[in-house]
Amino acid sequence: MITETQLTEYFQKFGKIVKLSVRRPANPNNHRNRAPKVGFVNFADPKSAASVLKTPYHFINCKSIGVKACDSWHQPGAQQQDVDKAEEDETLEQTPPPASILNLNDDCLEQICKHLHLRDQIQFARTCQRFRDVFEMISKIEYKKLILEEVQSLTLWQLRDFLQIAGPHVETLMGTISSRKSKRVGEFLGTYCINVKTVTIDTTRFKPLFLKKFLQRMKCITELELHDVNLTDRCVDVLKKLTNLKILRVPRNCGLTGKYIEQLCGVQELSLYGCGGIQSTALVEICKSLTGLRILDIKLCEGLGTAAFQGIAKNCRNLETLKMSCYSAQYECIAKLPKLKNLELFAEELLRSQIFSELATHQAHQLESLKLNAAHWINYKNTVNIAQLKKLKILCCPQNESLVDGTLEEFSELTELEEINVKGCTNFTSESLLHLLRKCLKLKRVNITRCKQLADQFVLETCKVLRKQQRKEPLLIFANRSGINRFIFEVSERS
Repeated sequence: MITETQLTEYFQKFGKIVKLSVRRPANPNNHRNRAPKVGFVNFADPKSAASVLKTPYHFINCKSIGVKACDSWHQPGAQQQDVDKAEEDETLEQTPPPASILNLNDDCLEQICKHLHLRDQIQFARTCQRFRDVFEMISKIEYKKLILEEVQSLTLWQLRDFLQIAGPHVETLMGTISSRKSKRVGEFLGTYCINVKTVTIDTTRFKPLFLKKFLQRMKCITELELHDVNLTDRCVDVLKKLTNLKILRVPRNCGLTGKYIEQLCGVQELSLYGCGGIQSTALVEICKSLTGLRILDIKLCEGLGTAAFQGIAKNCRNLETLKMSCYSAQYECIAKLPKLKNLELFAEELLRSQIFSELATHQAHQLESLKLNAAHWINYKNTVNIAQLKKLKILCCPQNESLVDGTLEEFSELTELEEINVKGCTNFTSESLLHLLRKCLKLKRVNITRCKQLADQFVLETCKVLRKQQRKEPLLIFANRSGINRFIFEVSERS
């Protein structure tokens, strides 16, 4: 066993030691749970630490001891000797050799640094103050958007040095915080990325204290997305200090009930997608408090009842986009929202017919987008009601066997239509779709993916229709895995 005295005698050869400590297992006799021995040496002079780090392994009493730079805040600069040497070289009176990198101007140094891997860029910035300034200039452009997976291979020491330089210039932060040393990584990001505006984090486990340290200095955040990060209501309480927050997305966090979200009064877009714990009473309070709410996503929130939808209709006077799942509750009242423009309905079972009649009554001259992810909702009455939405620009009704020729003929009355999605619908013919193309002159996108009944002849007929219409903008057709095996172009007739 190597004692602290022996360690002190050995390492003081390199310089004056300020502090030396060794962590040993609590019970050295328990071989099963014996922890590895770890020691810390703090030198008074950074050059002393640099001398030790030049050799990765040292031998004391014929036993090998590995040494590496500590990731603590007070770690001496292991590259300090190189820094001093580089700065001395710059001050030498004699002419440096022609190949010296210090002879290059900053533009050349920037080009060199850009072609280095991130680890080498960090090493480059450590060399001298001039190189550090060059790397900082690059960071202002290259690292405005920081993807966390790109820095996972860095040591904590390298990550800290990188964020000290690049962190203040990061505006968008996204990715997963690795579970390995996540607390320290979160602290580094929270300390240095002080000007970030958009944060998107997924599959990271957040606790209130960790979230608080992570967001401690990010006062400029306007958009925050925390996807499947095990959030609880106490975590949401931490967000109150983000006074500039406009967009909050917290999908797939089943531990949320909706409590405290009503305190985030400045939020204009809120996504609670997949948060099964959201309660109706909490959502009503959210709608009352967030008076500027324009976009709301409550898909797959199974706990919501009729009271929740009534609260939305009554209090969300500025809501323009609503995405929701339809369960057994009565939800047709949402058709009365005064500024509703975009509506997305998801249902595992039948949609209530009342929603279509209410939309025809209240949204005929306002609704611009209607997306229906549900099966077996199409019948004559519902189709006629949809056809009355004269301002509709986007209509999506994929995977529906009930969509037939008569349905598309009714939809052809939607003369403002710019996009239609009939993906996976196989019970209509090409004639009815061509009829819709002739009537809806503003169509720009048509999705017929997996429509096996549409063959090459449909392409030829479509080309003829487009020539007659003399459209100013092209028509984009998505035909993957449809019955169209090849495209045939007629080049003999050109308009």
